[in-house]
Amino acid sequence: MSALLRGDRPAQASAPPSPSSLQPRGAGRRIARAALGALPVAALLLLLALWVEGSGAPSDRQLAINFLVSLIAVVGIQSYVGTTGVLSFGHLGFMAVGAYASALVTIPVAVRTTQLPDLPLIGSVELGFGGSLLVAALTAALVTALLGAVFARFDGTAAVIATFGLLQICNVLLYGLTDVTGGAQGLYGVPRDATVVVAALLAGGAVLAARLLRESRLGLKLRAGKQDQLAAAAMGVDVHRTRWVAWTVSGTIVGVAGALQAHSLAIVSPSSYFLVPTFTLLAMLIVGGAGTVSGAIAGAVVVTAATQLLRGAEDGFALGPLHVGEIFGATQIAVGLLTLAILVLRPGGLLPERELDERAPGAGAPRRWLRRARRRGAPVPD
Repeated sequence: MSALLRGDRPAQASAPPSPSSLQPRGAGRRIARAALGALPVAALLLLLALWVEGSGAPSDRQLAINFLVSLIAVVGIQSYVGTTGVLSFGHLGFMAVGAYASALVTIPVAVRTTQLPDLPLIGSVELGFGGSLLVAALTAALVTALLGAVFARFDGTAAVIATFGLLQICNVLLYGLTDVTGGAQGLYGVPRDATVVVAALLAGGAVLAARLLRESRLGLKLRAGKQDQLAAAAMGVDVHRTRWVAWTVSGTIVGVAGALQAHSLAIVSPSSYFLVPTFTLLAMLIVGGAGTVSGAIAGAVVVTAATQLLRGAEDGFALGPLHVGEIFGATQIAVGLLTLAILVLRPGGLLPERELDERAPGAGAPRRWLRRARRRGAPVPD
């Protein structure tokens, strides 16, 4: 009535939204933004890798590879935890799948026959590093896809308990399947083919894959389900199916990290894929921020730097007249305290919601570039 008195036109009853209008638009722009956001990270990693490879000591190269392995793994975990809001303790099991699959097909036949005389199926297969990465990725994808039919349906506390049980089951199998895994002794003789440059390229690829997943239509549906499952389902989102896809992509990335680790250390053992590395990777995710790929990268950098700075403290140190003796587990204590501090002071992590390239000055440059390209008639997808 007041609108009519003011002379305004009466509001027209709007038609209900069509199903097509509920679909996210601008997929091409989002994917282009994801690629442009991942490119600087990949370029920086490659430049640092070339520098370390050319002028670093062997210990520096090994440290760089270890960091890049952690980076790939935590980015892989973020691809599921960050997009769904469901915490998983079981992803180190997929890292073990990738590591053992890669090791089994690259260990020289003579050495493998000595270690695993009753190994089934593989026979005289002996692949190179590139082929082993493909085998690791495919094996991890298959295992995660099969398990995801069950585990991707869990939420909240149930997901934590279920995935922790999955981690425990994987650990028992690694120790128990001695004809395949070598048991507690593990596998040795894995060719040390991993280099810092190759590790950086794989890390850049992992970052790109995670950004593309986050910005894709699937990523938008995942984040919608993260915010409100009922509302997302009402909009036509199959929450369980989208989570299953994210679970599979995430496990595949983590499996590649396991293969890279196997070819950098030349040995694979069950202890590398249980509680301590699980909590370390989750600490990286919490510290950096699970909601963004940039947060996962930042967490890997911060936790790795803190670990290296405090590693010497485990043997004791002196502060003037004060002499502190050996501190067992100082690095793990420091990582735990850092994680607690972040949870109290900044619960979302260092980069909780927006990617770093979306925060930086000139963050709108990719959008402006896309708009200019569209005005010029360039084939930029909408």
